[in-house]
Amino acid sequence: MKWLLIEALEILRGTDANDTRPKARGRRAHARVLAMINFADETARLSREQHIANLLALAKTDHADADWALGEARRMLSEQNEGSSGP
Repeated sequence: MKWLLIEALEILRGTDANDTRPKARGRRAHARVLAMINFADETARLSREQHIANLLALAKTDHADADWALGEARRMLSEQNEGSSGP
């Protein structure tokens, strides 16, 4: 999702931080929205990775749910790999 940050920087190119014209304010708002979308995507990705790591940690124990946790982690990883094979 780094392309969102690149796009935000392109939007801000040539816009002075102190410019109070509506067009400049709109550009800064647009760049903020793109940055927040990028942040939300990264947060979701990190949360998913943490969830998988927790499942794998549970799978390493002698807990009754260890087999289920391993299967769930494998399922999530296969979904992740299928989703990243797109364009």
